[in-house]
Amino acid sequence: MTQHTCLIIGAGAIGLLWATKLANRNINTHLLYRTSNPGNHINLDSDLEEDFKPTSEITTLNIETISQKYDNVLICTKSFDMVSAYLSVKEFTKKSANIWTLCNGMGMHDELIPHLKKNQSLWSGVTSEGAYKLNKNTVKQTGMGDTFFGLYYSPTAESHENPEENTQTTHSLFQDFLVPNITQRMLEKLAVNCIINPVSALFEIRNGEVLEEPYKSLTERCVHELAECYQAEPLQHMISNPANFSFFNLVNRVYTVAQLTRLNHSSMHEDLKFERKTEIENICGYIIEHSKKTPPLISLLNRAICCPNEREQHKKALLESC
Repeated sequence: MTQHTCLIIGAGAIGLLWATKLANRNINTHLLYRTSNPGNHINLDSDLEEDFKPTSEITTLNIETISQKYDNVLICTKSFDMVSAYLSVKEFTKKSANIWTLCNGMGMHDELIPHLKKNQSLWSGVTSEGAYKLNKNTVKQTGMGDTFFGLYYSPTAESHENPEENTQTTHSLFQDFLVPNITQRMLEKLAVNCIINPVSALFEIRNGEVLEEPYKSLTERCVHELAECYQAEPLQHMISNPANFSFFNLVNRVYTVAQLTRLNHSSMHEDLKFERKTEIENICGYIIEHSKKTPPLISLLNRAICCPNEREQHKKALLESC
């Protein structure tokens, strides 16, 4: 039996975590790094994965040292880097390669499709696992969660809206994680990120504190707006199970994730703290762009993140809305 090989792009927390996961499944794992070489051993600090080896052996590469073409590429970058990450390795991908993504947000997948080679398939993934990068080759698993992958685009499908059609997936590297209609899972994850990420970042709180006043009232008002957006076009036609996007189900989903990750700081919290670019454009920005009626509070969250000079007045307006 031929051993699978997977190239992972992104040596952040999720990239390191999945490098250990794939290596523990005896998959030949190659990790592409940009600045700091993590070395050929990745350490997993976890009390949650009892069957995992604490140290995994992988191959680390930079763009100058890639010497083969890959059937499988897993992109674990920030949403705004996803397209450029693929383009940086496109020449090292096989003509019919599977391109897998584990990135927050939506919209960038559609930007990537025109750049794919003619017979390549694009798979999108979502995860609720928690991970924190302790140093260049050590990742701490901070919470168990579910991971799902699904076919987002296939050159053999009859339509982009139903890419599973006419596609064989039994050979897939992530067969155990496959689900139909990945877009619905992405929209569910987007709803959580659209609330917890900007609220925790703006008010400099941990995820669990969105369940406390005054943030709880703000959270519920924002979820009301999200439910209205999801139940109207153009988002409505992307959803196969509308009940999942009722206010009741959405707010319960946000509360559950906030509780499970209550001690964590969101990625957007850390990005804002260290003055890095955030993923707000592919989170709140995606909802705003795909809503006929502009959601006022979601738009205010978006502007508060994007406009540092106006941030304090927007934060005040958000709390006054409660």
